[in-house]
Amino acid sequence: MQSKLAASIRRKKLGVLIKDARLFIGKTKKECGQMIGISGGAFNSIENGKRSISLPELEVLANNFSLPIKYFFQDELQTEKDQSDLLFNPDDINSSNVRIGEVISKAFSESNMTYKELLEKTGISGSRMKKYERGDSAVPIPELEILCNLFNIWIYDLIDDSTGSGKKAIENQAVEAFRNLEPALQDFISKPVNTPYLEVAKKLSSLSTEQLRSIAEGLLEITI
Repeated sequence: MQSKLAASIRRKKLGVLIKDARLFIGKTKKECGQMIGISGGAFNSIENGKRSISLPELEVLANNFSLPIKYFFQDELQTEKDQSDLLFNPDDINSSNVRIGEVISKAFSESNMTYKELLEKTGISGSRMKKYERGDSAVPIPELEILCNLFNIWIYDLIDDSTGSGKKAIENQAVEAFRNLEPALQDFISKPVNTPYLEVAKKLSSLSTEQLRSIAEGLLEITI
């Protein structure tokens, strides 16, 4: 199945990136394994692409390596040091798994897809998906990326924004989104005088469809 091949390739790429980062900071496989609660041999399997790593585990490594999480979602070996000294607590891995499970469970429910259809599209069985949804099992990143693509989830939204790598990822995402705007919009947003208009737009974006319809009808009555 194509999704299985993609997951295998992704595991190998992640392994290379993780190994490159580990060597850069001069840590042993055993030391890195201890960061995420596994043995040095198990960590070696991750670097060799034989074992998948979950997003919460990767957050632990990113923060202990002082690297932005985005480093592990690119193809080039850059290993650029980030100055953040915020460390991710390994004890938070379980709660992060639950948080991620809630997001993908909601997206799966809203898709109206059956577990059988999910298996056909991703190679993920219903029993395994249910464990992911409950947060009982960590979602390996290759499979998490497949699920994110399937359910149209931005993977950076799953990163814990209270961690150093999470904050850095959100900052990078915001900068990238701003750069992609047309110059006229960039100019409008950059002017302090336009801040009140942006605040109004922010408030409107949080309203429900019914609330927006009510406002529109009220404005229509005023103009008639």
